[in-house]
Amino acid sequence: MKGKLSKQIFTSILKISGLVLLACLVLGGGIFYYGYNHRIQQELYKQALYLSYTINGKKPGEIQKLPENKDRVTLLDRNGRVLYDNQVDPSHLRSHYDRLEFQKALKEGFGFVRRFSTTMDKQTINYAYKMPDGRVLRVSKQVDSLFNPFLQGIIPLAIVLGFLLLLTSLAAKQLVQEIVRPINHIDLDHPTDQALYEEIWPLVQRISMQNKALDRTLARERERQEEFQWMVDHMSEGLLLVDDKERIVSFNNSALYLLEGHKVRRGEHFRNLRVDPGLEMDIRSGLQGHRSRKIFKRENGSYEINIHPIAQNDRISGAVVLVLDVTQREELEQYRREFTANVSHELKTPLTSIMGFGELLGQGLVKDQDIHRVGNRIESEAKRLMDLVSDLLKLSQIEEGGDIFKKGCFSPQEVIQSVLDHLKEIAEKKDIQLIFSGESSTLVGQKKLFYEMVYNLVDNGIKYAKGPGYVQVDLEEDLNSIQLWVKDNGPGIEPEDQPRIFERFYRGDKSHSSEIKGTGLGLSIVKHAVKVFEGTIDLKSSSNGTTFHMEFPKTR
Repeated sequence: MKGKLSKQIFTSILKISGLVLLACLVLGGGIFYYGYNHRIQQELYKQALYLSYTINGKKPGEIQKLPENKDRVTLLDRNGRVLYDNQVDPSHLRSHYDRLEFQKALKEGFGFVRRFSTTMDKQTINYAYKMPDGRVLRVSKQVDSLFNPFLQGIIPLAIVLGFLLLLTSLAAKQLVQEIVRPINHIDLDHPTDQALYEEIWPLVQRISMQNKALDRTLARERERQEEFQWMVDHMSEGLLLVDDKERIVSFNNSALYLLEGHKVRRGEHFRNLRVDPGLEMDIRSGLQGHRSRKIFKRENGSYEINIHPIAQNDRISGAVVLVLDVTQREELEQYRREFTANVSHELKTPLTSIMGFGELLGQGLVKDQDIHRVGNRIESEAKRLMDLVSDLLKLSQIEEGGDIFKKGCFSPQEVIQSVLDHLKEIAEKKDIQLIFSGESSTLVGQKKLFYEMVYNLVDNGIKYAKGPGYVQVDLEEDLNSIQLWVKDNGPGIEPEDQPRIFERFYRGDKSHSSEIKGTGLGLSIVKHAVKVFEGTIDLKSSSNGTTFHMEFPKTR
């Protein structure tokens, strides 16, 4: 068992008071020591400055007797030899060149040095001053050790400290009585009505335990409810809770928005939401223990509605309705189906031709004079098939972000010129003029990918341009980017086709002509190539032609 509380408090106060007094003593001694030394240094500095005016430029024999001064004055030449001393014959003194104050004065113009003598229990403070004539004047003062005056004052100091400790003990006793008075006068019948210390709260905890525990439990439940409601309100998914009486327990704004329901309050019947009748039937089915998952399509998107019954103690106590916006997922699924169908169609067409001509050759139904033509047709369809597979692989590699093309610095101007040289013969056959203007500095990226991008755009322009016509490539550079335009005088792209022109295998009505061949992947490759270069692409099209505009940042 520990001792009396009042005694422990009293002892602690005395200990702290003693430590505070000791700290004040140490701090006061330090301040006294600093002030004492600073005063002596100022005195020596003023003496040295005054004497320097008197003896500056005079020879040792011309120096008159200095005023009586208990401080020692020494005059040194540049080599440390003593020229004059007011207390000792200079001839009996050795060189002072190695003295620290002399060295400091030569380098810095003045020097303070303190030396302590253990035998005499004194310390000498030296101040050396370099006069304008180059000589050094030193003033020295002997002072007692700081410990001597301290010993002399130890008895009165002890008396003062003892008096202070006595006052502290009396004040501590009074303070202890004030601290323990509320403890001695606790009203045990109504302990919680008093202002009591936290340390003695266990004394009344038995009486108020149940109330406190209940308050804490309710506070935690309220906090959890608020956290849950905050999360529900900030969910992008719609959430609706319905109890077994078909009343709304909880909901969020996303549920009202996605279900296009009317504003309701908690506790109302879920019919007041006025949602789709089919959804009402599904909710009632969920309250009977049946799960359901359906996709609802509306003009503004597609929504997945999941209904799960809530079971407690072998009975259904409600249902959870979770509404997810799956518009993007459905669009991707539709895109995947269209892509699969397009790939199947594009692969099937050349394969059907190859198989047909192969069967004719195998059955000997081709005339000798037609064998060369049939062989060329099979080769053409096979090349078309290879181009399609090559473009598909190329597009897949670009989308996956693989490092299939070597990165480096290259000149866009040189790449564009190489593309035009490659397509020049094809353009001349269609009476299409290839025009290039502009120049730029280097671009960082995949040179081969940039080549593929420009090639597809120019090749497209040649295919759709009207002969005689033109395909023009313009290159410009500004402070932060390089811009590229590819223009043609083709029939243009219909406005309704423009948003989908970069999709795989998509072709506008004008591209269904059998005279224009291609894989339908060119512009899709262009779009993904621009994305790799972290650039942007847009198009403007009319009945007079189409212009593709690309912008690439210089630094990435």
